Amino acid sequence: MSESVRQRVATALLCMNQWTKSNHVQSDSIMIARKDIANLIGTVTQSLNRTLSDFKDEDLITITDSGITILIKTKIKTDGAIDPWLLSSYLRQNFGILSRKG
Repeated sequence: MSESVRQRVATALLCMNQWTKSNHVQSDSIMIARKDIANLIGTVTQSLNRTLSDFKDEDLITITDSGITILIKTKIKTDGAIDPWLLSSYLRQNFGILSRKG
């Protein structure tokens, strides 16, 4: 059974949030274009926007000019199948935002 868009969005946001924390990024916000998140999780931007709007209405995230901030991680957690290694590989290849070590 495939994951819902909601599960994939939650998983992607949590993975990106974890990456920013582990790489000592000095921001609580996730800065990535919505179209890029949509491409990453395999959905259209309109579905992503609806899901982000739902998360915002449920007070799980805030959305500002500085990005998306996760407010309540325990409520947004999922058993998602987005592999953090694949996420970091995708971000590195498509946006050059992760540095390679070694």
